[in-house]
Amino acid sequence: MQQDQLSNNRNELWNLSLRDLFYKYIRFLPLFLLSTALALFAAYAYLRYATPIYSVGGTMYIKAEKSGGQRDKFEDLFVNDKAQNIQSEIEVLKSKPLMYRVVEKLNLQFNYYAKGKIKTPNIYKQSPFSIKGINLADSARQFSMKIKFLGDREFTVNDEATVFKAGQQFKNNDGEFQLIRVPGMAVGKDYVVTWIPTWAMASSLAGAVQVTPKSVGTGILIIGMQTPTSQMGADVINTLMEEYASYTVDEKNQTSDKTLVFI
Repeated sequence: MQQDQLSNNRNELWNLSLRDLFYKYIRFLPLFLLSTALALFAAYAYLRYATPIYSVGGTMYIKAEKSGGQRDKFEDLFVNDKAQNIQSEIEVLKSKPLMYRVVEKLNLQFNYYAKGKIKTPNIYKQSPFSIKGINLADSARQFSMKIKFLGDREFTVNDEATVFKAGQQFKNNDGEFQLIRVPGMAVGKDYVVTWIPTWAMASSLAGAVQVTPKSVGTGILIIGMQTPTSQMGADVINTLMEEYASYTVDEKNQTSDKTLVFI
């Protein structure tokens, strides 16, 4: 009985004309329009306020060192020294000591954020000012400061009543600092400056870096990371490769010095 009723409903639906279908479902048109509007609004809000994640990367060629001779040919055939060397270099590139040098060179301990109504984005290399740490109370402790500008060169720190001027040194519980204005850049109103200890920042960035061989048997490595700040990610990758080259030169020089001392 139920199957016969379903069959009749299907036949009735197929026999309906386009005009009949239109008048049958026109009463649901406001619901369709409302659902579409809500979906479009949700998509706009997500794209407007969600933090984008960028993928940045670069390639590096690791040249295998060979001293020549039959022994090297034997090792190429029976010993996978080249693969071991590539894996060792991958671990060096992902190491915290090497990233420590990157953080020091780029001065990534201080991070600058523009405070908005909903989002507070990182404004790496776009901040109208920089903070110089003259004397930190505890450089191993993370802290943050609220910077509120009252004009082009006057500001307050952590909502306190004292007004400072750009270039003037100021003190708080975290230490002694100096705010330096960047010429030619317009200043907003509210900012947040965070200090992250060098080792903590290096550990975070080293964990985000991915190093993989481009193909098996080659010395070409792909270095990449995902970051909400594309310019910072690009600078980290480029500086990491530069510091790696400097690190390998230093290691070779130390090895040569030790060999000469031994001889």
